[in-house]
Amino acid sequence: KIREFDKKTKSAGGKMPDVDPSVQANLDKEMKKVATQFGVAEGKEAEFSKFPAFNFQGKYLLNMGR
Repeated sequence: KIREFDKKTKSAGGKMPDVDPSVQANLDKEMKKVATQFGVAEGKEAEFSKFPAFNFQGKYLLNMGR
Protein backbone atom coordinates (compact mmCIF):
# COMPACT_ATOMS: atom_id res chain seq x y z
CA LYS A 1 0.00 0.00 0.00
CA ILE A 2 2.82 2.42 0.81
CA ARG A 3 4.50 1.84 -2.54
CA GLU A 4 1.17 2.29 -4.30
CA PHE A 5 0.59 5.59 -2.47
CA ASP A 6 4.14 6.72 -3.28
CA LYS A 7 3.60 5.94 -6.96
CA LYS A 8 0.29 7.85 -7.00
CA THR A 9 1.88 10.82 -5.21
CA LYS A 10 4.73 10.99 -7.71
CA SER A 11 2.31 10.77 -10.63
CA ALA A 12 0.26 13.60 -9.09
CA GLY A 13 3.33 15.86 -9.02
CA GLY A 14 3.90 15.60 -5.26
CA LYS A 15 0.37 16.63 -4.36
CA MET A 16 -2.21 14.48 -2.60
CA PRO A 17 -3.45 11.72 -4.91
CA ASP A 18 -7.15 10.97 -5.39
CA VAL A 19 -8.25 14.12 -3.62
CA ASP A 20 -11.50 16.02 -4.07
CA PRO A 21 -10.97 19.44 -5.73
CA SER A 22 -12.61 21.24 -2.80
CA VAL A 23 -10.17 19.56 -0.38
CA GLN A 24 -7.21 20.57 -2.56
CA ALA A 25 -8.52 24.15 -2.77
CA ASN A 26 -8.83 24.28 1.03
CA LEU A 27 -5.30 22.91 1.45
CA ASP A 28 -3.91 25.46 -1.01
CA LYS A 29 -5.69 28.25 0.87
CA GLU A 30 -4.29 27.12 4.22
CA MET A 31 -0.76 26.69 2.83
CA LYS A 32 -0.91 30.21 1.40
CA LYS A 33 -2.05 31.53 4.80
CA VAL A 34 0.85 29.81 6.58
CA ALA A 35 3.32 31.09 3.98
CA THR A 36 2.04 34.62 4.52
CA GLN A 37 2.39 34.29 8.30
CA PHE A 38 6.00 33.17 8.00
CA GLY A 39 6.94 35.69 5.31
CA VAL A 40 7.57 33.21 2.52
CA ALA A 41 7.27 34.69 -0.95
CA GLU A 42 4.73 33.02 -3.20
CA GLY A 43 6.27 30.32 -5.35
CA LYS A 44 9.26 29.83 -3.03
CA GLU A 45 9.89 27.22 -0.39
CA ALA A 46 10.46 28.15 3.22
CA GLU A 47 13.93 27.53 4.64
CA PHE A 48 13.36 26.18 8.13
CA SER A 49 16.65 24.29 8.46
CA LYS A 50 18.66 27.45 9.22
CA PHE A 51 18.42 29.56 12.33
CA PRO A 52 17.16 33.05 11.43
CA ALA A 53 19.61 35.94 11.54
CA PHE A 54 18.56 38.80 13.78
CA ASN A 55 19.83 42.33 13.46
CA PHE A 56 18.67 44.35 16.46
CA GLN A 57 19.36 48.04 16.42
CA GLY A 58 18.41 50.39 19.15
CA LYS A 59 19.91 51.85 22.29
CA TYR A 60 17.50 50.01 24.61
CA LEU A 61 18.58 46.61 23.37
CA LEU A 62 22.26 47.54 23.43
CA ASN A 63 22.09 48.72 27.05
CA MET A 64 20.52 45.51 28.36
CA GLY A 65 23.87 43.76 28.63
CA ARG A 66 25.23 46.20 31.25
